[in-house]
Amino acid sequence: MRHPKVLLLGNGINRAYGEINWKELMQRISVRDDLNADQMNSPYPIQAILLTNNNIKDAMAVNKHLFYGSINHKQQSTLLKTLLSIGFDDILTTNYSYELEEAALGFDSIEKTDNKKIGQITRLMKNTCGHAETRYMFHTYNDVSYCGIKNRIWHIHGESRKPDSMVLGHYWYGSLLAKMKTIIDENRNSYQSQQAKGEFIEYKSWLDSFIMGDVYILGYDYNLYELDMWWLLNRKAREKANVGTVFFYEPENGESKEKTELLKLMKVQHLSLGKSITHENKDDPVFFRHFYTEAINDIKKRQEH
Repeated sequence: MRHPKVLLLGNGINRAYGEINWKELMQRISVRDDLNADQMNSPYPIQAILLTNNNIKDAMAVNKHLFYGSINHKQQSTLLKTLLSIGFDDILTTNYSYELEEAALGFDSIEKTDNKKIGQITRLMKNTCGHAETRYMFHTYNDVSYCGIKNRIWHIHGESRKPDSMVLGHYWYGSLLAKMKTIIDENRNSYQSQQAKGEFIEYKSWLDSFIMGDVYILGYDYNLYELDMWWLLNRKAREKANVGTVFFYEPENGESKEKTELLKLMKVQHLSLGKSITHENKDDPVFFRHFYTEAINDIKKRQEH
């Protein structure tokens, strides 16, 4: 059987071309003068709670403009357009921002006051459940075409134009995970049953696509605090139906032994492309630009076979 071809895209490409990292973002939305994100060692969702005095919703609404994203470099746009042209069935992104949509529409950026561009993004929205979703976007995607190729882009942790949908902070991650489990439990063994009967499986949510598909993970480091995504990876590994393979693109990192071992247990193929993160290159954007370029070329080759 054919498995859906799925891309899980994190913020790595954007960071390699000048976008702010998590700590910088947290510092910008912080309402505290006595805490500095650079000096905090707690998991990121906990940092968000502390720095906003447990008022994440208000902090994100006030700073919504920080989350729209921008394309800072021609090569960044080229890489994103290449991903859009590969022909994935679904593109899942943990980003709240719209770099993929911007690349397809020919935008460089979207400002909070640019209602025309925001309107164009809004008109891309479709859903598979017959009604609008607010808090959690399991059935809502942006229908994006590029060079005649259609892409379903799912912002799995929410998106900028809808602050209520954005998952940030341990409370919302926990609530998201609870909802994920409810949706998947409702399916029971339907994937396996439909396969056994030779029936067509309709993928109505990004959860379906992740569990059943060949998933290519790029620019997303699968940090150990991402409990929702680790649970989902574990759930995929336990699925009784014939599921696709997970390919994780990241240079070797001697400081991530626990993560490497966990990925093996989850049946994930870790593809370092012969690259390693060292003290000298860990903050070098050029190193990561080259890595992402090679990774995208590798994904294209795998898709062609």
